[in-house]
This record gives sequence, C-alpha cells and structure tokens, in this order.
Amino acid sequence: MPLNRAKFYAAAFAFASLPAISAAQFEEETFRAAGPSVELYYPVSREIRDAFDSQILSLGFGPVDATASRRGRFRTGFNIITAKRSGNKMLLVPLTAIYERDLTSATTGTRPYLRLGAGVSYYDYSFRANGDKYSNKFLGATGFAELGLNVNGRFNFFGRYNAFDKKDGLNFNGWSFGIAYSVLKI
Repeated sequence: MPLNRAKFYAAAFAFASLPAISAAQFEEETFRAAGPSVELYYPVSREIRDAFDSQILSLGFGPVDATASRRGRFRTGFNIITAKRSGNKMLLVPLTAIYERDLTSATTGTRPYLRLGAGVSYYDYSFRANGDKYSNKFLGATGFAELGLNVNGRFNFFGRYNAFDKKDGLNFNGWSFGIAYSVLKI
C-alpha cells in the first residue's frame, strides 16, 4: 500500500501543534526542556530479531523536563528505529503525543515519572524471515508506556514498552531502554 503523503503531513502538523496547546494549558511551569535520546530497542517478535538482531539502536527527540508537575503535562516526541542487516531493512518513525506525570512531589534532584504516548508511525520494511519475504510502507498506529527518572532536570533514564500496529502478521512491539539529555529550552 503506497504512503499517503497528505495523511502524513496532516498528522505531522497536528503533532507539531501540540506544544503550543500544552503551553496554554500549563502556564505555571517556568520552562520546558527537550533533547535527543539514545535507546536500545529490543523487539519481542522472533521474525524481527532473526532478520536484524535482538537489540536495535533507536534515536529520538522529545521532552526532558526540568520542572516538576504532579498535575501532568502534554508534549510531543518522535523516534527513529532503523536496522539493516544482510540486505534486510526496517525503518519505524513513531510521532507521538505524550502525557507525562511526575510520581513524586519533589521539585529538584531525582524525580520518577510516568509517560503514556499515542500517535502515528511510518513503517518501511523489506526483509526475509523464516523463508518468507516481508515488504511494506504504510502509516499506522503506535503507543507506549514509559517509566523513568529525571535527574536534576537534565537527564532522563527510562524503560519503555512500545506498541505498534501489526501488519503482514508481523509484531513490531518491543522494549526500549535509554537516556535523554536536555539541550533545548522551549
């Protein structure tokens, strides 16, 4: 199924607009921070692990908040999960709206948090597994649940379960463990 570009651009615009909406909702926060993340993605599917590896590098960009909020806040983020091996290739690009809530009332130091995300993902893969050829490009749904620690408003250390649409009988779900660093105040 070919990628519908209008659908992709509409979804990207909607997600890009969310920070402005959340800024209006949660004005009491002094500032927000964002930055890159480096993660190891562990697919749960045997077909994906056999075609690529049991761990795949993932890069992303999203919130790394320096201001505590027990009330919760909305953000946006994206990741790039890509792998190539022996002629096989896979690219997943989830764009997500994120709800985040601190799990403690502490305003400095190390703060545990919970994030829930939902959105769209671009899928592009072509690989062989178990003697079958899988190849497709499409937009589908994605979501995640994440637990993490924010350290001094600058670093996030986290574990996340990623859920993706199933297509062609393939399960792209997986675990991610990573670190994010604040480089940009929004």
